[in-house]
Amino acid sequence: NNMDTRLVSSIYSVDFKGKKVENIELNGELFAKKFTGSIVCIDTNFDIDFNGLIDFNEEEPIYNFEAMVNNINLSELQIYKPDSNVKISGQINADMVGKTLDSLYGKITMQQAQYVQCDSIYDIPDFNLNIEQKSVDQFTKKLADAKKSVEVARSEKQKAIAAGATAAEAYKVAQD
Repeated sequence: NNMDTRLVSSIYSVDFKGKKVENIELNGELFAKKFTGSIVCIDTNFDIDFNGLIDFNEEEPIYNFEAMVNNINLSELQIYKPDSNVKISGQINADMVGKTLDSLYGKITMQQAQYVQCDSIYDIPDFNLNIEQKSVDQFTKKLADAKKSVEVARSEKQKAIAAGATAAEAYKVAQD
C-alpha cells in the first residue's frame, strides 16, 4: 500500500484478450497507488504515448494526463466487432475525476482525432468537454451525438460512391 518505487522498465509483451501487445516502456514513479510518469507502447495494434498522473488514493481516482494515440486497433484487440477493422487515433488531454466511466467529471480535450473503419477515414473535429459532476448524462448524450455525426458522414460518403463519385469526391461530401 505504501510502496515507493521508481520504474524504468521495458516490457516485451502483455496479453490482452488473447492478443499480444508488445514493446512497452515504463518510466515513472509508483507511490501509494499513485503513478506519475510515462508509458510508451509501440505495437501495430496499440501505439500510444502517455504522460501524466493516475492517482487511486482518493475516494474518486484522479486522471491528469496527455496521451498521443497514434493507433489503437479496436477490432484486433477485440474491444469492438472483430470483423469491422476499426482504428482510432488522436491527441487526448484529460483532467478528470471518477470511479467509473459513468461518474467521470472534469475536462477532456481531443485534437487531431481520426476514426477509421475498413478503408474509410473520418476526421473528428477538435473538441473540449467540461463535465460537471452532475452532468454525466449530458456527457453520454454528447458522445452519442458524436457517434451519430460519424455515422452520417459515413452514410453520405457511401451514397456518393454509389452515385459514381471518386473516393476523393466522396471524402469531400462526407466532410461537408
